[in-house]
Amino acid sequence: MRYHIAEANEIELAWGETHKGFAISLRRSGGDMNLGQLYQQVCAGSARILVAVDEGVKGALVFRAETWDTGVKLRVLAMFARDFRSWRHEAMDQLHSIKDRLGANAIVFEGRVGHERLFENAKVLRHLYEVK
Repeated sequence: MRYHIAEANEIELAWGETHKGFAISLRRSGGDMNLGQLYQQVCAGSARILVAVDEGVKGALVFRAETWDTGVKLRVLAMFARDFRSWRHEAMDQLHSIKDRLGANAIVFEGRVGHERLFENAKVLRHLYEVK
């Protein structure tokens, strides 16, 4: 598996290979962010795309550094993956490497109930509720 963070001149190519996967992921996430908003953050440079490739795109995620009261976090804004269980440890190694380069003290994801089982040492920070 190869991992690549798209540079500014590679965003269009990376987005073309990944936007359908992100669209599916975002539809399942409750609607607080749409595909256009995610793309704008990447184009503006406030977020980056990490692509995992192994005979085609296996998955990708959009991330950014955020400063919280508890320190800098590597925040994953959106993610999609094919057969993630088989390569999740390798992917987490990549994320930890990025986290360390950014000087962050943790990686933060939002996901559906049960996603914490995919990540070793994951701690649920909060639950998000929608009341109609």
